[in-house]
Amino acid sequence: DKHDEAIAFLQETIPLFPDNAAMWNTVGSSVAARDGYQASIPFYAEAYRLDPKSYNILNNISLAYEHCGQHKDAAEFARKAIKVDPKNWNAHMGLATALLCLGDLKAGFREYEWRQAPRATFSLLYTHGLPRWDGRSLKGKKILIGSEQGLGDEILFALAYRDLAQEADQLYIGCDRRLVSLYQRSFPTAQIGAHIDQMRDSYRYRIMPDLQKNDDDCPAADVFIECGSIPHFRWKSVGDLPKHPNGHLTPDPDRVVVWRDRLATLGDKPKIGIFWRSGLQNSARNKHYAPIEVWEPIFKAFPDVDFINLQYGDTTAERAQALEQYGVTIHNWDDLDLRNDLEGVAALSAAVELAIGPATAPGSFCYAVGTPVWFLLPARPWWSFGSDDQAPAFHGCRMFLGPIDDPWQDITPRVITALRDYLDQRLNSGK
Repeated sequence: DKHDEAIAFLQETIPLFPDNAAMWNTVGSSVAARDGYQASIPFYAEAYRLDPKSYNILNNISLAYEHCGQHKDAAEFARKAIKVDPKNWNAHMGLATALLCLGDLKAGFREYEWRQAPRATFSLLYTHGLPRWDGRSLKGKKILIGSEQGLGDEILFALAYRDLAQEADQLYIGCDRRLVSLYQRSFPTAQIGAHIDQMRDSYRYRIMPDLQKNDDDCPAADVFIECGSIPHFRWKSVGDLPKHPNGHLTPDPDRVVVWRDRLATLGDKPKIGIFWRSGLQNSARNKHYAPIEVWEPIFKAFPDVDFINLQYGDTTAERAQALEQYGVTIHNWDDLDLRNDLEGVAALSAAVELAIGPATAPGSFCYAVGTPVWFLLPARPWWSFGSDDQAPAFHGCRMFLGPIDDPWQDITPRVITALRDYLDQRLNSGK
């Protein structure tokens, strides 16, 4: 991440090799990291002029356009990269993102299947030995669904499970062990089992021991599908997205009551849940998350709101900063493990009336249990499906999009205005 040094070195070196496309490409990458994607495009353009058949250059231009919200241009250069290297999964995934952002679900999810391609950085292998479902009718069939990717994606794709449970004779769902009881309550006709991962020879093998075999040691299911591939077969357009206005996961009702009672002890102020970062942090990812400093105007604009912590991980320093510098208490309960007690997380998420934060797991839990979420996003996510402000798959959720390179000065005032309107409507409705 020593971007200044990298750029200074390249500034001295490029005059010696002015026609070296790879150097211009590297300048683009360094400038993107330091100054933003928009600033990088002229350098990538020069690299492209010098070498229009370079896969790396084409892919980088596509990525820059994607982050700048220029999804048609991103798709164009992703296709050019694929033409140069048809089997490279990365360009196909870039094209998938661009197409989904444009609202082309059919083509986008077809390209999204390339996430399955073996690659040096990630290989997930399942051990069940079942044939892969090809999207045909599940009448008379038993299907096993395998979890994949992160917790937020796993919850997102669970949007499809109720429909599949009605379509198939039997649904088996493999999931993160922390989700087992929540899924059992939410999908009562399905059989739920935790996955177990084992590493061998640098490959990750995913086992679902409670689901893969029946009592006769025969395969329990007829076919298998990864959860992220269900949309390829069932979500051809925005109109195909499942409708779950009250959420698609069912939290423990007794624990919801407990959390509503605990929140009520704070007083009558509106209870707004907040979260602000991911568990995986680096210079590229951090652009997508607003540090606690960005929240200062929001905190100061709403002294009559109780802000409830939904952010997992150690937030001690950030909560102390909010109190000491901004005079705001972010209410937190040390007896709730926001990373591992997902039943508690679901209950608390259902107890707050609104949640605000980036596209991370806490937001996924909120919309999954029916709580409206306002997503703060420096770039349009693939699950925007062509929308600029609403999240079509998530009832009652909004997106506040800002420019990738300086999003928060643009987003924060709009959030303040929207929250003020929300609280005025709440007051007028007598809540």
